Amino acid sequence: MLEKILLFIITIMITAMGYFLKDMPILFRELKIEKIKNDNSTNLQVESYFREISSKDLQETFKSWLTLIDDINDGKLVGKELERYIKNLQVKTFMYGSSTTIKINASMMQFFYQQNKPENKININFGKEKETDYRSIVYTAYMVASLKKDFTGYSVSPREFLEFKITDLKDKNEESFKNAEKKVFDELSKKGISI
Repeated sequence: MLEKILLFIITIMITAMGYFLKDMPILFRELKIEKIKNDNSTNLQVESYFREISSKDLQETFKSWLTLIDDINDGKLVGKELERYIKNLQVKTFMYGSSTTIKINASMMQFFYQQNKPENKININFGKEKETDYRSIVYTAYMVASLKKDFTGYSVSPREFLEFKITDLKDKNEESFKNAEKKVFDELSKKGISI
C-alpha cells in the first residue's frame, strides 16, 4: 500500500514537471516579450519627455550644428569664441543626443585634441585645405546626420550633408573629402558606430 501511494506521488510529480517543462519555452518567450515591451515603453517615455520639455533646445542644438561650417567659413567663429561655441554644443549634444551622437561627438573632440597637442585647443581653419579641415567637416557631417536621426527619426547620410553644404565638393575637393570620409568612417567603425 505504501508503495502505491509513493508511486502515485512520484507519478503526479513527474506529470507536473512534464507540464511545467512543456510550458517553459512559452513562459520564457512571454517574459522576453514583456521585457522588450517595458524597455520600449521606457525609451518612448524618455524620448517624449525630452521632446516635450526641450523642443526649442533640440531645434537650437540641431540648427547650431547645421550652421557651424558656414559660421566658421564666414569668420563669425574664430579662436576663443569658436572654442566656447563648440564647448556649448558639446554640452547640448550630451544633454539631448543619443548614445551614437555622443560617441561621434567624443570621437570628433578626441580628433581635435590629438591634432592640437600639446595645447589641446580646438583650432579649425576651414578653407586652408589641410587634411585636418576636411576631417573636421566630415565629423561635423556625421554629427548633423546623427542629430537629424535623433530629433526627427529620418536618416540622412553624412555625404548628403556634405553635398548640401559644400558647393565645390565634386570639383577640386572630391578626392580630399573621400579620403577624409574614409578615415572618419574607419575611426567610427572601430568604435562600433554606424550611420
